[in-house]
This record gives sequence, C-alpha cells and structure tokens, in this order.
Amino acid sequence: MNIEIAKKLLEKTKSDYAKIVVGFDETRSNAPHFRADLGQLVSLVEKGDKILDLGSGNGRLYKFLQFREVEYWELIILNP
Repeated sequence: MNIEIAKKLLEKTKSDYAKIVVGFDETRSNAPHFRADLGQLVSLVEKGDKILDLGSGNGRLYKFLQFREVEYWELIILNP
C-alpha cells in the first residue's frame, strides 16, 4: 500500500473513532453479553498468569483483572 494512502486512512480512522468513542465505550463496558463473556474468560485466569490483551479497545478486560495477581499487558498501537 502507498505510504501516503496508509497515513490518510490512519488519520481517518482516528478521527472517526474520536467521534464515536463515548458510545462505543458504553456498548462494550456495560453490555450484559460482554460482561458475561469476560466473566467466563476471567474465571479461567489463575494467580501468576501472564495475559497479553491485543486490540484491547477500551481496556474492558483490565477492569475485570485489576485486582487479581496476574501480569497484565495491553498492546495499543498508537502510530505505526
């Protein structure tokens, strides 16, 4: 892909996300089906586990794991 086109697409994506971030966060943080799915995932986590959260969006997994004794890493690509 042409580097200039890639840069324009990245900027458009950032701009579009900035417009919907509040609503997006609400649908991911408070939706019952997401909470149930994450609850099931977290039930498999054991003390000392290492967790890499890729494409974490709003970090909703962290909210479930923040008080557990795990090593949690969140990978967010800000500017490729």
